Amino acid sequence: MDYKKVFETLVDNTIEYLVMNNIETMVLGISGGIDSTVTVAICNEVSKRTTIPIVGYSLMCTTNENEECWAADVVGNNFCSEFHTINIQDIYLRQSIAFKEFNDNAETHSIVEGNIKARTRMQFLYYIAGLRGGIVIDTDNLTEHSLGFWTLHGDDGDLDIIGGLWKHEVYGMAKYLREEVYNNDNDKIHALNLSIDLNPTDGNGVVAGGDLAQIAPGYTYDDVDTIIMAIQTCGDTLPVFDKYPQSLVKNIYKRMLRSEFKRKHRPIVVDINI
Repeated sequence: MDYKKVFETLVDNTIEYLVMNNIETMVLGISGGIDSTVTVAICNEVSKRTTIPIVGYSLMCTTNENEECWAADVVGNNFCSEFHTINIQDIYLRQSIAFKEFNDNAETHSIVEGNIKARTRMQFLYYIAGLRGGIVIDTDNLTEHSLGFWTLHGDDGDLDIIGGLWKHEVYGMAKYLREEVYNNDNDKIHALNLSIDLNPTDGNGVVAGGDLAQIAPGYTYDDVDTIIMAIQTCGDTLPVFDKYPQSLVKNIYKRMLRSEFKRKHRPIVVDINI
């Protein structure tokens, strides 16, 4: 991938969308992870060229690791025009308890509880966007969308800047930003390094070990992306690899099938065609 051309295309197309729709503010949730960091770093360049401010929020619960909270603060303070840290644990708990009471004290389910947290974060971001004449910037990538690895009406937003990038390409973009775009700014380099080195998690405490522990334990995002792309080109006939067990291929394929309904609700994705 020519990351320079892709970066400039993402910046230009984001600016075109914001200006065309009279958007006054970009609102982002900053998790400290690679996706929100790369997204806000691109928005930082958009803001430089347009003066449209970036309002960022770190909205953490007790299921967020200390390293995530620290990385989010460093990223937010270095790339956002305005940044705030808010703990939403009490808000989440009040909702969770109320929902259980209305459902005969239903048992706790980690994915359902995680969805409450994600939707709480999104409610807050949309509240801010409404106050500030802005939109919520989505921070999901193509790998997550292909697998349904996001909360519908939770992690999604209005404009998805990195939605055309596979997860391994998001890491590649982060390294390009570090080495070519912000190479003279040590604070931004530090922020990017923190996110690059951070173990990716959903922040919701669904499964110990991070995102890959849910998707493909023992493998990398390069592996996952290779399998997804092969499945997409093979139709109903699953590809066979020497490198990957067929059980892993089948599990990824099942995730793709089960989440097809989610992709019908995807936000606007910034075009990366160059």
